[in-house]
Amino acid sequence: MVVTGSNGKGSTAAFCAGIARACGLRTGLFTSPHLYRFNERFQVDESPIDDDDLARLVSRIEIAISQISQRRSEKIRSLRSLVRTGLPVFLANGTAISWCFEAGIGGRYDPVRLVGARVSCVTSVDYEHVELLGIAWN
Repeated sequence: MVVTGSNGKGSTAAFCAGIARACGLRTGLFTSPHLYRFNERFQVDESPIDDDDLARLVSRIEIAISQISQRRSEKIRSLRSLVRTGLPVFLANGTAISWCFEAGIGGRYDPVRLVGARVSCVTSVDYEHVELLGIAWN
């Protein structure tokens, strides 16, 4: 599931993950931003990933970025955009059935769209970030 919109994305994603857990499913939840620690962005069954798992994830993604950049002769600019998906964390922890992702600014271009979610929802939408996203409202 991918949740996008202006307000309530994190809460909606957390509620959906909670419903899946109540049904007995292992859940992976990605939210952004974090409140206290970066690790909170990647949760498996309500528990943030630990520092070692996060370090391994970042290392794997740095290697993948380097390999892709060399093969395609282009520079991938944002480690964060690939880390955001959290898929390696969720797959490694047996959560292949239930994933909830909160999209970031400009959900249409957010990396979470690459997860191929079968279910998505939009919370309330407002006019914030219009100058960043290039949308002109008249």
